[in-house]
Amino acid sequence: MVASSERARLPVLFLWHHHQPFYQPAGAERPVMPWVRLHAVRGYLDMIAVVREAGVAVTFNFSPALLEQIRFAAQNTPADEFERVSRIPAADLSETEKRFILTNFFAINWNVHVRGRPRYSELLARRRERLSDVSLRQALVDYSSQDFTDLVALFNLAWIGFTGRR
Repeated sequence: MVASSERARLPVLFLWHHHQPFYQPAGAERPVMPWVRLHAVRGYLDMIAVVREAGVAVTFNFSPALLEQIRFAAQNTPADEFERVSRIPAADLSETEKRFILTNFFAINWNVHVRGRPRYSELLARRRERLSDVSLRQALVDYSSQDFTDLVALFNLAWIGFTGRR
C-alpha cells in the first residue's frame, strides 16, 4: 500500500514518430514540396523546446526518409522550390514564379495564420480565397512587387514556431 504522501509511479513511454513522404522525385534537383523544411523550422524545434522545458523524458523516432530530407535541406541551398522562389527579388520574378507564389504561398491554416494578420489577410482577399484562372490572372495584374515581397515574407514567417519567434 502506498502512503498518502507518496505517489505511485507508473512507467510511461512517450514516443513521437515523425515521418514525411519523400518529396524529391527521381532525377529532380530539389524536393517539390517544402513540408520537411517548414516542419523542421516549426514543429520539430518547438517539440524539443517543450520537452526540455517540461523536463520529461521522451523518445523521438524519425523515419529514414525524413532524416534524409532533413539532411538534404541542411546541406543544400535552396532546399526546395518554395525556398528557391522566396530568394528571388520580387522585381525579378517570372510570370511562372509569380503564379507559383500566388497558388502556393497561402498554404497554411488561414484562421490561425492569415486572418489574424491584416496584411496577409488583405493579400488573400485580393487574390481571392477561391482561386480560379480568372482570379489568378487578375492577381498577376493587381499585385505589385511589394505585394509579392510581403506575401513571400508572411508565408515564411508564419511557418516559424514559438521557439523561433522568441
